[in-house]
Amino acid sequence: MFNRTTPLCSPHQDSGVAPFINVPDVYYMYPVCPADRAPMYLPLLLHSVTPPSVPTTQEKCYDPHDKTLKFVDGEDDLDFLCEGFKSPRAQMSCGHAVTPTSLTNWCRRLLDQGESRFVCGGSGCNVEWTFAEVFKMALLTPQENAHFRRTMAFNAARQTHTTKMVSVSLT
Repeated sequence: MFNRTTPLCSPHQDSGVAPFINVPDVYYMYPVCPADRAPMYLPLLLHSVTPPSVPTTQEKCYDPHDKTLKFVDGEDDLDFLCEGFKSPRAQMSCGHAVTPTSLTNWCRRLLDQGESRFVCGGSGCNVEWTFAEVFKMALLTPQENAHFRRTMAFNAARQTHTTKMVSVSLT
């Protein structure tokens, strides 16, 4: 099912549980390799799949003429650091008001914490947003889009791997 071009040392077989994930990436993060083959994998282990994130420094702004967005007058519900972003506020599917910069920073924080889903951070709200909604509303750049997708896949694979390890140890 997975096309591997280099041999991997792992006790796990490809299960096909999540075919969208690059399975070898998970093996690099959870290596089970003989000591004599470890140097071959060292450069892969030193490369971080999720580089340290920095909040977006350049503010993003919605186009006030964008008819696909619902603009609201309320406060930015995701501006937890009271940065006072100048962009107009748009309403998410859950009803909370955001700016593209605050939404980008919130979603990046979730990914940095190991999450693979985007959940609203508004008070008392646990609505999960689709990636398509986040992509549109956060005005993700191509680089942010690629980083978010890679990190989501990695976090999902890590969660799946951890869940499988726990379920095996309980049986």
